Amino acid sequence: MGKLGVALVLLLALAAGGCAPGAKANLSKIQNGMSEDQVAEELGPPESVKLVQFPQQKGKFVVWEYNMVPETPNCPSKMLGRSLAAVCTVGFSEVAISHAEAEPHWVYFEDGKLAFASRAVDCAQYDCRVWPVEVSQVKVDK
Repeated sequence: MGKLGVALVLLLALAAGGCAPGAKANLSKIQNGMSEDQVAEELGPPESVKLVQFPQQKGKFVVWEYNMVPETPNCPSKMLGRSLAAVCTVGFSEVAISHAEAEPHWVYFEDGKLAFASRAVDCAQYDCRVWPVEVSQVKVDK
């Protein structure tokens, strides 16, 4: 393998190291029954918090929202052009692409315990009610 080939392999290896974890990888770190502190330890503080009430439900869920890339990890090594762009821009292009592909995911708490986690629900379609809560009002010891 020539110098160009070695350089290309090294560039691709560096770019693959910047692989952003997907929602499936992140959500597999948490389990029902975990406390808010345990979830924050695994996923970090939420990007937004809301109270959500679904039709026919008496109580409200405390919902933490995280923006995560789709189910499969978004690795720059998947495409040569993307890998080279990530390396040439010191990863900035991959960060921008990953951020553009991120989708909101909700982590639902009931009585202070994790009850469910999924892609965010479109409340306009499912007629749920939403009340925003300031993230600073959530106790997250990190």
